[in-house]
Amino acid sequence: MYSTPILKNISLALIVAGMTACIESKSTDCGDGFMCPAGTKCAAGKNQCIVGDCGDSFTQTSTGEECDDGNIDSDDGCSSTCKIERCGDQFTSALRNEVCDDGNTNSGDGCSSDCQSKEECGNGIRDVGEECDDGNNSDNDDCLTTCLLARCGDGFTHLHGTGREACDDGPHLDGPCRSDCRSLKKCGNALVDPGEECDDGNDIDTDACPRTCKNAFCGDGFVLDSKEHREECDDGNTSACGSCNATCTQKQEPARAQGSIQVDLADGGSIQDGEILIVGDGVRRCIFEFDRDDKIIDTHIGLKTATPDSGANVVEAIHVALLYARDNVIDPDCRASDAGSFASHPGLRMNFHLEDGGTRLSLTHLDLGPQGNQPIIESVENPGFTVTSLSGGTGMDCPAGTGCTDDRDCDPVDGRHECLKDDDQPVGRCGRRGAP
Repeated sequence: MYSTPILKNISLALIVAGMTACIESKSTDCGDGFMCPAGTKCAAGKNQCIVGDCGDSFTQTSTGEECDDGNIDSDDGCSSTCKIERCGDQFTSALRNEVCDDGNTNSGDGCSSDCQSKEECGNGIRDVGEECDDGNNSDNDDCLTTCLLARCGDGFTHLHGTGREACDDGPHLDGPCRSDCRSLKKCGNALVDPGEECDDGNDIDTDACPRTCKNAFCGDGFVLDSKEHREECDDGNTSACGSCNATCTQKQEPARAQGSIQVDLADGGSIQDGEILIVGDGVRRCIFEFDRDDKIIDTHIGLKTATPDSGANVVEAIHVALLYARDNVIDPDCRASDAGSFASHPGLRMNFHLEDGGTRLSLTHLDLGPQGNQPIIESVENPGFTVTSLSGGTGMDCPAGTGCTDDRDCDPVDGRHECLKDDDQPVGRCGRRGAP
């Protein structure tokens, strides 16, 4: 087959064009079969194709290079643009342990000036606007989870670290915690809280500051025994009544009133008909009338003595009559006064004892206190008939409403008044149990 001249010319042109293209190719062999196309060249230290001088291992300061490490990688100290890598280059470098890079070195914009923090509370780094940041979720140490330093009044009890607290009510000053957070507001914490006069932190009631946290004083119910001052007693009041005097310098032990009836009749002496003897216990009063003719006043109690009259006979008759009055077997009964009556003890509240060969009768009131201090009244003309009124009854004389520490401080009145107080109270009040 024969080709025409035109076809030959076309084939030759194609062959020439192909050969020209192969001759003009400027590809660079970087070694190890790595080729860089025309317009690029091999990087000096890595199989990378570079455009320009960055990556050729020569720092071309004239073109603005700051470094050239022979590659166009970043995060190796020299960036892909041959700039020294630093915080603020908008590249977060793991090599430099950056956690952020917002392209600047300002703080307070979500990335710190050293690129080490995203400026979040709890990251363990104290960022702008934070007082502290310990990286934990505890509100009981020096730094709160709000990244504010712990302080009294923040509402969290500071238990760990420095400046520890016992409590923290937050901004509420009327809560149970002191304003300095050192202790709960309570007596005995060794801190003088509002409403307290003192607080020595102990439970000793005989020093200058008892457990009430009030300065010790006469009448507080505690017997003060300190170097500066000493009390002999304290019955919870500063009145002269009760078991202690008004100045707490002398005890007043309760005692029973005592009296006597003495009869020493001279030869031929006698007791006359109608003469009287009145004995009372403060509640009941018995009027005895010496009876010679079986005629006495209805309200009186007759006294008949053996004849002839002698001191012993007269005293014995009085003794028997008083025993009957005490045991409430006299008819008519001794009359009760307006003072009321002891419901459980309707008889005369006394004991009696014969002395001096039967010529003297001693009387002792059954109850402690001044209520037993009662007069013995008589109208006997014989000078050998003498009486000594009941006296010496002390204690148990504080009226209702008076401070007391024991039942023996209070006037029993009708037998039902006592010292009203709870076991943990140092001082109570005299009054009637169950009264409104």
